[in-house]
Amino acid sequence: MKLIQRRDAGDFRKSVSILKPPLDADLDEQGQKVGPFRKCFYELPANFVTLGGRELETARAMYAEAECIITIDPIEGIHPRDRVELEGTGRVFHVGHVKNTDEEDVELQLLCSEIR
Repeated sequence: MKLIQRRDAGDFRKSVSILKPPLDADLDEQGQKVGPFRKCFYELPANFVTLGGRELETARAMYAEAECIITIDPIEGIHPRDRVELEGTGRVFHVGHVKNTDEEDVELQLLCSEIR
């Protein structure tokens, strides 16, 4: 029997959008993808935590440039090459690692670094 994890109503206070890289058809003469990232998922509820201390060390074992964890409800098709935009702030983050905790599809944790 599986136990279902519960969250408090206030856990997901932020809103994020998932950005996908340009399509394969958008290649330059060296074969590199060009063009803007496109929004695929809009205004998803999320929890945003800046890492520090031991959490930062643990996260950097999985993704060397990790700065924060963005937690969202599970969605198929999110990959480490995607980006996350924190709505209302203009901040954009590169997804370096996607963690589906215990493969339970309860939440996705995205280890991210800010694009400056």
